[in-house]
Amino acid sequence: MKIEELLNNQNVTLVDVRSCEEFEEETIKGALNIPLHTVPTRLDEFKSMKTPIIVFCRSGARSNQATTYLKNQGIEVFDGGGIGSLKTIINRN
Repeated sequence: MKIEELLNNQNVTLVDVRSCEEFEEETIKGALNIPLHTVPTRLDEFKSMKTPIIVFCRSGARSNQATTYLKNQGIEVFDGGGIGSLKTIINRN
């Protein structure tokens, strides 16, 4: 499924895996901040989130790492890539 289609779901959960400092500077409205290094300790939180879950970061590297890890834990998650690209998609919708 494409990110564009997932974003049309009213139950979508956006997770920003950048640092707290980066999150405070800029994010996407309604996104949760779960920095990449804390993802393994917050699996229960991910399991309780509304789906679909889309993770994003600055360039797509950290979101890719988070997506791979979470999928390996059995969590349905999608890689939203970098914040700039994701904002562009959101603004088109």
